Amino acid sequence: MHRRIWGSISRRPSGDSERAIPNGDSPEASVARGVRLFCESGGPNNSGEEVLHLPVIVEAAESSPAAATEASVRIRKFLAKENNQRAYVQYNAIMLVRILADNPGKSFTRNLDQKFVSTVKELLRDGKDMSVQQILRETLDNFETNKANNETLAGLRDMWIKEKAKITKKRG
Repeated sequence: MHRRIWGSISRRPSGDSERAIPNGDSPEASVARGVRLFCESGGPNNSGEEVLHLPVIVEAAESSPAAATEASVRIRKFLAKENNQRAYVQYNAIMLVRILADNPGKSFTRNLDQKFVSTVKELLRDGKDMSVQQILRETLDNFETNKANNETLAGLRDMWIKEKAKITKKRG
């Protein structure tokens, strides 16, 4: 009995770990499930099934500001250093940021807060997987050049400009 109680206590997620996925068919629940399924699909046995989840994610994020917020929080967690050993998860999360920055656009990007920017900066500095680094840098370059008029991306763009200058200076 003691082991069973201790086991259930030790398995509880920490306050900073991923929130439970909401139940039901609300846009928030749909986007939470869709983001998880999109980001976790693929990997060594990639079958391309992640694209099946895109319509649900985009539709939910377009239809509800709360769902767009939920998407940004979920994506940030997949970009975090806890997923460094699962590069495909981080890669898929970056792809999802690129897609949602275009559609629904500002209703999604307005949720890319300082925590999100810090997580991206940490991935940029400490990420080890070259494919993740490449797509992240391409995405940030795209935001810098093609989305300069989107003020909701200013935090990411400013961080990228500073980091890019440091990288250039470091290389000589």
